Amino acid sequence: MPNTAACDDHNICTGPDACRDGVCTGTYNNDPCDDHDVCTGPDACQDGVCTGPNNTAPCDDHNPCTDPDACQDGVCTGPMICSTEVVVLVYLDGDNDLDSYAMDDLQEMQAAGVDDAGWLRVFVLLDRSPYSGWSDTRLFEIHNGSRTELDGPSLGITAGASQDELNMGDPATLSAFIDDGMVLGGQGLQYFLILWDHGDGWRRRSTGDESTRGFKQVCNDETSDDWLETRELHTALAGKGLTLVGFDACLEGMVEVAYEIRTDAMIMVASEETEPAEGWNYQDLFQVFMTTGDHSPVYFGQTAVDTFIDSNVYGDVTLSVLDLARAEDLAAGCDAAADALTGLSSSDWNNLCRDVEFFGGWWPEPHADMVQLFQTASLHDPDNAAVYDGARALVENMVLYDRGGADMPFAHGLAVYFECQSSADSHYNATTIQWAADTGWDEMLRSH
Repeated sequence: MPNTAACDDHNICTGPDACRDGVCTGTYNNDPCDDHDVCTGPDACQDGVCTGPNNTAPCDDHNPCTDPDACQDGVCTGPMICSTEVVVLVYLDGDNDLDSYAMDDLQEMQAAGVDDAGWLRVFVLLDRSPYSGWSDTRLFEIHNGSRTELDGPSLGITAGASQDELNMGDPATLSAFIDDGMVLGGQGLQYFLILWDHGDGWRRRSTGDESTRGFKQVCNDETSDDWLETRELHTALAGKGLTLVGFDACLEGMVEVAYEIRTDAMIMVASEETEPAEGWNYQDLFQVFMTTGDHSPVYFGQTAVDTFIDSNVYGDVTLSVLDLARAEDLAAGCDAAADALTGLSSSDWNNLCRDVEFFGGWWPEPHADMVQLFQTASLHDPDNAAVYDGARALVENMVLYDRGGADMPFAHGLAVYFECQSSADSHYNATTIQWAADTGWDEMLRSH
């Protein structure tokens, strides 16, 4: 039988609440409240709803190309500070078993019609497998249905001439490509760099040579038997003034990678999970990017995510857009979380490891989604829930946009090394990984 007991209808704008005719309800009030919208306020309850007038408060629209941001007509926005002209530099390393896929993606770029946008240019450094019959490395500009071979003085490349095969696993090659691309593109523009090839997150799996296990990370040049190391990325990119760095490669959506290049670009685009060999959908990416007036790195990243996920037949794919300016705040929050995790009992640690899901396809890597990790840690260690929830909020603030296939409900845009099945990799240390130098994550892993 219905009663008239006191209750709580979980609406701050009603009260006192009581049961009436079997329903918990209350009378409307005019109390101060918070509608969690920075662009409205002061907020107060009106007709049972928390609301407020539009204001002109300072805010953050999560777009690094607008500054300073302020509320206008209820929306956070700011004047554009980035150039509307964009140059995309694609570091296309096909000197391995992905050679044919590199050529497919080159064809996709040529089919995109980039010449139709007077503000967009695309340059590609292409290295092919010697088994393809093409043994050297060439620099191109992409056009509608074609490509033009170019000189690259910093690279030591002369168009149309026979030259040496360049080592795409050498940071000096990457640095020289960026330098040549910026000379060709011009000063004061936005530069988006895409690293294309195999990837393994912060380090490559052991292949028998333990001395280099912790260093080989992305862009495998088989002819030179070399990879770009995590720490070499910063060496190659530092001071270039890039706006965006994208990884069309497996497993690069890790905080260790993002933190390494946090001062080298505004935005990073990468996948927590492995990628199919076909990689990004370049034709759709460029065509969609050219259709609006938004030339920002955030929109380019969102377009890369949407065109990749929407065109993929696989359910285990992910891609996300990260704000690198927030990496240092995240490091501070994760340092506190590492301290809390260090204090876990063996049983709580084992239960946490049991419930965390890892990336790496059919051969999982110890890469845990950071949001899911901290959510799970809060359940197993409620005494430190506030610490984990704070770290999780910082992850969510850094991930500007992310999507995953139907099989990836636990992917939220950013992974971290979280070794549970064996001892932490000895190369995961302050010398190799800047994240380990600036947080207690490595010490935490070695404590269990």
